[in-house]
Amino acid sequence: MIEFRYRAVTASGELVVADAHAPDEQALAQRLASRGETLLEAQVPRARGVRRLSPAQRLLWYQEMIVLLEAGLPLHDTLSHNAKGDTAMARCSRQLADALAAGHPLSAAVANQPKTFSPLACAFVRAGETTGDLAQSIRQLAELENGRLQLRQKVRRAVAYPLATLCVLAVVVPAILVFLVPQLLSLISVLGSTLPWYTHALITLSGWVVDFGAFVALFGCGAAAVGWWLCGAGRPLETVWAGLMLRIPLVGPLTHQAQLSVCCRQVAELYGAGLPLDSALALASESASNLILDRAFSAAATTVRSGRPVHEALGEHAVFPALMVQLARTGEHSGCLDKTLRQVSDVFGRVADRKAEQLAAAVGPVLLLVVAGLIGWVVAAVLLPLYESLFTMGELL
Repeated sequence: MIEFRYRAVTASGELVVADAHAPDEQALAQRLASRGETLLEAQVPRARGVRRLSPAQRLLWYQEMIVLLEAGLPLHDTLSHNAKGDTAMARCSRQLADALAAGHPLSAAVANQPKTFSPLACAFVRAGETTGDLAQSIRQLAELENGRLQLRQKVRRAVAYPLATLCVLAVVVPAILVFLVPQLLSLISVLGSTLPWYTHALITLSGWVVDFGAFVALFGCGAAAVGWWLCGAGRPLETVWAGLMLRIPLVGPLTHQAQLSVCCRQVAELYGAGLPLDSALALASESASNLILDRAFSAAATTVRSGRPVHEALGEHAVFPALMVQLARTGEHSGCLDKTLRQVSDVFGRVADRKAEQLAAAVGPVLLLVVAGLIGWVVAAVLLPLYESLFTMGELL
């Protein structure tokens, strides 16, 4: 298939400029003629890479699809409407529309774009095709995407201030110790005053930073790069890093609860849409960004596939809280597992919100105390001896 950039005119005289895939220009002209459009010009654009849609762009695309489908617009016309322009979303819609025009179902077209749509999205689209209510399936998918995006934003907001403060300290403190402190201390030494112990400590630290700071910084960056590589996907320390991310004080519980909330919601929606429970658990494992949670959901899916109840499958893994296991058991016995898992997701989401607030409330004052302590130390170590020396000189004069 060749991607063409074409210009065409509709029966009403409207000019259309868009992209489409076709075996050749003649096939493109025939396809446009079947839609009542006359091809004016077709060119093969320069090759360009496929851009991945961001979560916010994907959510906007889902919402536009829902509005147009619920308004009664046919699926192909809905995709063609979203295909106008040269944005990443428009190119994605054009590729889906071309696949539909070639006779492929939407689920197959979505699965053919793994950089844009996850297996979870493919499962929801397939369920919508089966039930005949594609708009409802996309609505559920949009709700999941929106929930995941909100949780990600909450985590980022919770850690943004501490990280920004630490980065500023990492730059400002060495700069003070290397450039400002030596000059002030040289002035104090010229005046010949007796230096207190905290000033000697500052002199020692400043000398150490000047002599070895660059080497330590380079070594730290190299060690961080090697550690990041070792903790990457498929690398030796990936499991260790995943476990550490769940055990770090304040940040670990927040990450744990947030990911459980998203995964439980996905299982509930997929199972409620008619997908087998083991398949829903397997798809949730692909959505978990933490390796330990990924493996736990995959193992639970395998256990359920063997015929055991889901609460036993979840209970075999310590990463799943007792509340989740107990409510899953209750949902199984009552026949409302999807509703129960939605309640579990809501509980974990509220806990994640509370953890984010606790993180912001705890880290902010601690960093403020650290900054105030550093500033107070430098001021006391430099200005007090300087003031004492000037006062002594004033008395002598």
